[in-house]
Amino acid sequence: IFIHGHTHVPVIEKTQAGFYRLNPGSVSLPREDFPPSVALIENYPDQLKFKVIDIDTGETIMELED
Repeated sequence: IFIHGHTHVPVIEKTQAGFYRLNPGSVSLPREDFPPSVALIENYPDQLKFKVIDIDTGETIMELED
């Protein structure tokens, strides 16, 4: 899992090489019309879940389950 936040733009993706790339967005300086956001990773025995969540509303902006 590669986690970065430099761009302030949320991203969740699985690369062709099988790695996960996660950018939680930004709490204070969101860009590209995204709301302030944070990321959540849930690791279950048979499933991995990534979510980016709007901190103002609690709504999921994007998610990936694998």
